[in-house]
Parts: sequence; C-alpha cells; structure tokens
Amino acid sequence: MMKTVADAKAFFENEGLYVSTDKDRSLWIATNVRDAGNGVLISDHACSLIKGKQEWTAVFPAEASCTFQISGALPELAATISVVFAKQRVTGDPLRDAFRQVVPDSERLIARQVVAHV
Repeated sequence: MMKTVADAKAFFENEGLYVSTDKDRSLWIATNVRDAGNGVLISDHACSLIKGKQEWTAVFPAEASCTFQISGALPELAATISVVFAKQRVTGDPLRDAFRQVVPDSERLIARQVVAHV
C-alpha cells in the first residue's frame, strides 16, 4: 500500500514518469523533461502532489494562472494522476485537457490564482 513520498515516487517512475521530490512533502511529476540550463528541468506536461496536514492535494495546470486542485488520500490521487498521464500520452493533448477528460465535473476543481502587478 502506498503511504509515503518514496512509495509514490517509485509508483510514478514505474509508470515511466519523471519524479522530483521535496523531502517528504511534495512531488513534481512530469513527462518530456528537458534541461533549461543550470540544472533547471522543465516539462510541458507536469503536475504536483503536495502533502497537507490531513490529506494530499494534486495540482494540475489549467488555463492562464489557474490550476485544477483535487484533494484526497495518497493512493487514490496517485491512481488519478496515473490515469491522467496515460490519457495525455494517448491523445497528445495538453495535460489540462486530459484532466478534464478523466475527472468528472473537473471545472468545479479550478483554483484561480491572483497575480499581483507591481
């Protein structure tokens, strides 16, 4: 049973995904990773999995500065992330579109980010 960040990392890597971790709190999960220089890795298709006090939150890209955020238990979110990436691989669509195709009523999960202008 998946309980830790290390368990989740192994699961996603077994699925052929690139995974970067931040201690025991979060994972960055991606396909098509490339080096942008100075050790910075970027990907056109990536999401995050973040540990909260009582549950985990998966964060997927949406339009502009918005994200889809879905919370729950680690095993269920890992399964959802796996299915979304599998759909993206088949369709070639952006990850946000694969998320919409996999997760029912996904629009209710949009989190709008307020960007301050200086």
